[in-house]
Amino acid sequence: MRLGLLLPLTAEAKAFGAKLQPGQLQDFGRHLLILSGMGQAAARMAGQQLVRAGAEALLSVGTAGALRAGLHPGDLCLPTTVLWRGQPYAVDLPLQACLQGSGVAIASAAETLWSSERPLDDPHEKKALAAYGALVDMESGALAAVAQAAGLPLGVARVIVDTVDTPLPGCLRGRSIDPWGRPRWQFLLPHLVRHPQELPALLQLGRQMSLAQQTLASLGQSLQTRGCI
Repeated sequence: MRLGLLLPLTAEAKAFGAKLQPGQLQDFGRHLLILSGMGQAAARMAGQQLVRAGAEALLSVGTAGALRAGLHPGDLCLPTTVLWRGQPYAVDLPLQACLQGSGVAIASAAETLWSSERPLDDPHEKKALAAYGALVDMESGALAAVAQAAGLPLGVARVIVDTVDTPLPGCLRGRSIDPWGRPRWQFLLPHLVRHPQELPALLQLGRQMSLAQQTLASLGQSLQTRGCI
């Protein structure tokens, strides 16, 4: 089966060993990989591009935030349901079972991923959404809808970066980062000069992202070398 892998962020693609330009398709072993950018609209367009390129299943790969306690940075989660705009989308169980056999430790399976329209930076808001899922991202919902429309299996493999108690610094909103998660230094540095109290949280998030990248790297190596998919 030829997978079409969608990764939103440049840092995620780098962990997978891919040097991609936004919207660019790349062969990844016998699979396809695309760098979509953040958000549901970007995921929908990238997913449709993967379908046109001949992907036989769609896989949402990348990072996520925890909505419940017990999930830590670097934890790999394989949800079985994606909830987006009030509609549940079932994840393909044989595909998820194959991912479970990747050799990478699984922290959470058989859970729901709540797919959001915007970043969740308030721990209180994240805790309030725990009734709807164990983790949150901003792309899997749109990709699930594309897979359903195309009649293709859907897989989801997301790695925790921010815990349920992690507040996201304000510099991650607005113009300080681009849609692929790359810093726009001309905006980020002046923001940090004005708000130096955000620097410790930003550095901590960077350390947590490094843990997530290690897990993504292991998963990427497994997908390239194993023969079950």
